[in-house]
Amino acid sequence: MYCGLLQDFAEVGTPFSLGIGLHCCGLLTDWVQQLCISRGAHYIICPCCYGQITNPSDATWRSEKLRTEMNQHFKLIGSAADFTVPAEDWSFPSTPSFHIAKKCMTAIDYDRSLWAQSLGYCTDIGSLNPLNCSPKNNIIIGVPAQDTTGIWLPQKNNLITEFAKAQSTHPDCKPQKSIKTNKPVKSTNELPNFYSYTPENYHQLLQQKVIKVFESVKEFIPGPQQKQFFDDICICESPPKHFRLRCRFQLELERGELNYLMWENGGPNVVIKDFPIASPTIYLLMPHLRDYLQNSPFLCGALKAVNFLSTLHGDCLISLIYQNRQLDDNWDMGASELRDHLFKLLPDRAESKPIMGIIGRSKNNCRNIGCGVFVNEVLQLKDGTSIRYRQIESSFSNPNGIVNQRALDWICGIALRIKSSMTDPSLQNNLLELYCGNGNHTCALARFFHEIVAVELDTKLCQAATHNLEINGISNAEIVQVHSETFCRKILATRKYRSMKDGKQTLEFHSVLVDPPRAGLDATTLSLVAEYSAIIYISCNPNAFLENYKTVLSKTHTIVAMAVFDQFAYTEHVECGYYLTKRELSPEPKSGEIN
Repeated sequence: MYCGLLQDFAEVGTPFSLGIGLHCCGLLTDWVQQLCISRGAHYIICPCCYGQITNPSDATWRSEKLRTEMNQHFKLIGSAADFTVPAEDWSFPSTPSFHIAKKCMTAIDYDRSLWAQSLGYCTDIGSLNPLNCSPKNNIIIGVPAQDTTGIWLPQKNNLITEFAKAQSTHPDCKPQKSIKTNKPVKSTNELPNFYSYTPENYHQLLQQKVIKVFESVKEFIPGPQQKQFFDDICICESPPKHFRLRCRFQLELERGELNYLMWENGGPNVVIKDFPIASPTIYLLMPHLRDYLQNSPFLCGALKAVNFLSTLHGDCLISLIYQNRQLDDNWDMGASELRDHLFKLLPDRAESKPIMGIIGRSKNNCRNIGCGVFVNEVLQLKDGTSIRYRQIESSFSNPNGIVNQRALDWICGIALRIKSSMTDPSLQNNLLELYCGNGNHTCALARFFHEIVAVELDTKLCQAATHNLEINGISNAEIVQVHSETFCRKILATRKYRSMKDGKQTLEFHSVLVDPPRAGLDATTLSLVAEYSAIIYISCNPNAFLENYKTVLSKTHTIVAMAVFDQFAYTEHVECGYYLTKRELSPEPKSGEIN
């Protein structure tokens, strides 16, 4: 438990997945929302004291839409939203003055929701019940779009419709109907609507993504160079099928039949009978696992979901997720029999049999059969380099191994360009990497840089990254476990970094690689990044990159090259890589230090 100021908590960097704020006064609501988004966390906030947000002289709407359409009305609406109860009259919800204030509160919260949507969040606005429990009774809700599988967002209320004329195009952000049961409402053998699974049209769908992201940065590319820039975009395409190495499904037993379910429109509504985008191993095992569990009441009891994690060479972990069930030695015996049954189905490899494991998870309880809680992946780059990775179950890893290999090829090509541009022998070609995860980029890039300092917050990912450096024989990279904003603030203050490997070597950085969450870079990190001569920006949300570039980086840097990584084929989601160089190079690169 942490007790203290929100700003101090943010600096500590403690990870969390859900932020709850009750009656957050004025700008505190915005600070809590911003902190949650910067960490990729869900949030539920009850705002208060709306009038306080109008106090700063430059206060205005946070979303571009309302700044454009209603900028002159901000202070008036903010003040009118600050309703107080007259003489403790708790019948105020029926008064005309409250009705006006309620609409103004919702306008302010709609603006907050639009801002969150622009950073890749699905949002909603609700009310406390009963309304007279508090005059400030709105609730704002936000969920990262990629996490809406498993999350129900309540039905939009009538108040927000007066302001919400345009909804996000993301399928999980559209107005939803309340779902009271988990019963399927779609026909089987289909994918959710946000998948357009038509292999014969794959390249056409991919080209549409490429054009869309090019159009988003086109205004920053000089006219005569636009055609060449577009032609030079590196497109890392996905296989048309069997590409998804990570999958999660809800499970439901109905009338003796066990079904895999995927989420859409606020609930697990889509029954999956066939899932051709899954990796060959997952695709092979899915029907056999379902049939086995369906006929095993012991293993199926309290079972709510299943996670698959596989590798390009056929290893696989299956995690069975239970609700409030004690997993004991008897479960181990049952899971071992399941593992043996599935293991026999796996095809032999030239060198060995694939690794197969079963994991059971319930609250504060984890059992694993046949392996550890990870898989070992091997990626092959086009130059012949092989890189080994430990990928942790329940932690992030790239879901599309083929695209990941090609993305690493592009990043290594950019690193080679940076290395070639270092003509001053007095400068060391060092790389600062933020949000390094399990060292996916670090391991591939180590051979191009003198030293790499890679920053990550998640403990499991830091442990995996350190292990991955060791098994690849990399000694010129170091993993630092700390929140990037805290790390960067100290760098900006001291302008030096003293390596923790020996405590003596002081490193100066010429280049920086960032791979932030969907919200993009926070203000502190962004201010640091803008100081570096060469930036490799990996973005899982081009809209967030565009916001970072428009507001800060466009003033100092030029987009030299771009790549499209189709990690999630047949969806609107797209990941991009951007190579930026500073237009006016300083005599010496900027540097930083952390103690």
